[in-house]
Amino acid sequence: MKAEWQSLSARVVNILRREGIKTLGELREKRHMVDEISGIGSLALEEIDRCLGGGPVMLHLGAGMVSIPNFTNIDTRELPGIDIVASADRLDMFGDNSVDLIYASHCLEHFPRRDTQRVLQEWRRVLKSGGTLRLSVPDFSAVVEVYTLTRNMALVLGHLVGGQEYPGNTHFMVFDFAYLSTLLSEVGFRCIRKWDWRQTIHRKYDDWAQDYYPHMDKEHGILMSLNVEADK
Repeated sequence: MKAEWQSLSARVVNILRREGIKTLGELREKRHMVDEISGIGSLALEEIDRCLGGGPVMLHLGAGMVSIPNFTNIDTRELPGIDIVASADRLDMFGDNSVDLIYASHCLEHFPRRDTQRVLQEWRRVLKSGGTLRLSVPDFSAVVEVYTLTRNMALVLGHLVGGQEYPGNTHFMVFDFAYLSTLLSEVGFRCIRKWDWRQTIHRKYDDWAQDYYPHMDKEHGILMSLNVEADK
């Protein structure tokens, strides 16, 4: 029920705005309106609060097993902590210009080459003007560096083709900074730059953006992820 409700959150917010409801307090006073739509619980109310302006609307796409508080965590699998079960390239539940931040860690490479720009366009659609798309993808330059150093294909194979241990965990694309920057620019993103996971609000949540060789050597190792963000 939680995932079903949150997939309707943008539509619910539009209804509430038409009724003149602007805050979570006003919403609680008219709880019957929300109950009639989808039997909402307290977590869903927090999501409405963010959409109504009680806080930034932040999406975590392809969240997997790493759900981040204060983000709407989206994945194709129904896992613990996932708020919306949906494909990251179909964000119909969010209106145009409605999201402040999209975080997609090791997600973009799971879409076929011909779909890459379409996916980026969809993410740009839901972002507000000035909103940020924060990407992390396997860094092809780092893959080449580690393979050249070790000549051990097993160390880099997952970065190239994915784990393939469940449907959807296959990589179709590779990126370096120049190529990814070009793709982002072509769909209208600006201020394209690298980001440091240590400087983010989700730095305490260890995911692929913090992937190093040797494993977990975050001080001296080679960062295997290309971390790039851009603004709408």
